[in-house]
Amino acid sequence: MMSKMLKYTFIACLFVVSLSCEKEEDRVYLVENAVAPELTTIPNLSLQAANASDTLRFIASAVETGFQVSAKYILEATISGESFDKPVSVVSANKPDELKVGVKKFNDAMLRKFPANQPTNVDFRVRAVLVVDAGTGALGSSTNPLEYVSQVKTANVTLFPK
Repeated sequence: MMSKMLKYTFIACLFVVSLSCEKEEDRVYLVENAVAPELTTIPNLSLQAANASDTLRFIASAVETGFQVSAKYILEATISGESFDKPVSVVSANKPDELKVGVKKFNDAMLRKFPANQPTNVDFRVRAVLVVDAGTGALGSSTNPLEYVSQVKTANVTLFPK
């Protein structure tokens, strides 16, 4: 009899303890109208072979999603007025203020689509890609990433031949 009473008391205590536990978790919510990054600084892009070892620094603002995120920022370029169907991917970085590329590397990448020794209007944008959950196929997963794209900024670019 005493052992049954102890069992029931023990089960009742477990039940009370399980009800009194609270989950201590932080819930993260994506804001409905996330703010896309903005390309804020474009360096002088009148390039010369003599400056091939220099570094160009593009600066963008971070994507604002309502919580701190890790994003990959990709600087893309295309001929002014065209869509970004087949852009030149200039450089990528994990922080929007670290979009740095060597003059020679930038020049070589841009020569795939743009002429040398000729001033050309080029549209630039920054694309932020967020992956918040891998492998599930849900929105934000590696197979369905969240993407935010900046407004287009146009700059005059003069490349030097290889």
